[in-house]
Order: sequence, then structure tokens, then C-alpha cells
Amino acid sequence: RRNRVAVTGVAAALIAIAATVSACTVQLRRERDRAAFEARKAAAVAKYFQEVIVESTPESGGTRVVTVSDLLKSASEHAEAALKEFPEALAQVLGDLAFAARTRGDYALAEPVLRRALELKRSQIGDGVDDQLVQYTSNTATLFASTGRYDEAEPYFLEAVRLSRRYPQFNGNAVAYALNNLAKHYTRMGRYEQAAEQLAE
Repeated sequence: RRNRVAVTGVAAALIAIAATVSACTVQLRRERDRAAFEARKAAAVAKYFQEVIVESTPESGGTRVVTVSDLLKSASEHAEAALKEFPEALAQVLGDLAFAARTRGDYALAEPVLRRALELKRSQIGDGVDDQLVQYTSNTATLFASTGRYDEAEPYFLEAVRLSRRYPQFNGNAVAYALNNLAKHYTRMGRYEQAAEQLAE
């Protein structure tokens, strides 16, 4: 009986060790696969930007004088095909391109690119919230406001406030920033009481 108990104990210990080793192996495999994925994503992004720049050079048949707007337009046109395997990277690249275009006053280019970035981000996280979703929503509101489309901008300003409150990594300053943007928007529209209410929060 003692031998049977001892054998049973050893068997149980071996099973526990095997289970631990198996779990560690699975974890290591996942980490390895994740690292390989991130490496492929980084390589794809680097290749994408390289191709955008090379295509604009005289040797590739591009114009001799390449403007920033030319590069932004070319980059936005090639992003979908170059980064289709990496939707998260695609959303970030498009968001950054839209921000660059908007700050340069190229609203015609910025709007469709930003809309696409926001669409991708929403599809990726569903009902979740992250910093990019808040940023793209706020940028969309600012873009509409900058072109005088105040009625279209308002829902995005309100959504930016709501998302900022939901995102746990954001501190009170982020919420205050979103409220301040909404207050400025109401001021532009002459809705001063509503503007004061946002600043009072």
C-alpha cells in the first residue's frame, strides 16, 4: 500500500509538472508568435513609408519638386493596400496622416482619411475605448468646426467627452480638455450658457 501511495504521489507530481511545462510552452509560443507578428508589422510600416517616398522621386517618374501635401496624399492612397494585414497599424497611420493634413489646412484630404481611421478603430475595439478612439473622435470634431460645419462637429465633441470619461487611463485633465473643447465650440456658436456649464464641471 505504501508503494502504491508513493507511486500515486509521484504520478500526480509528474502530471502537475507536465501541466506546468505545457502551460509555459504555450505561453512562450504565444509570445514568440506575437513578437514575430510585431516584427512583420514594423517591417510592413517601414516598407510602406519607404515606397511612398521613393515613388515621389524623379527616378520613379515623380515630380522634381515634391511638397508635403504630395507626400501626404500619396501616403494616404497607398496605406490600405500596404497595411491591409495590419489593421491596427493602418488605423494609426491614417490617423497620423489625417492629423498632419488637418494641421496644414488640407481639410479635403484630412476628412476622408480621418473618417477611415475612426471607422477602423471602432471596428477593432467594438464597445471598448482607447486613447486613439478618443483622439480620432476629437480630431474629427475639430476638423468639422474648422470648416464651419458646427452642427456636424457637435456630436463628435460630445462623444469625445463621453469617451474621455470612460477611458480609465485618462486622468481628470483629459476630461477637462474635452469639456474645454466643447465649451469653445458652444462659444463659437453663440451658446454661451452651455459653454459656461461645460467650464463649470
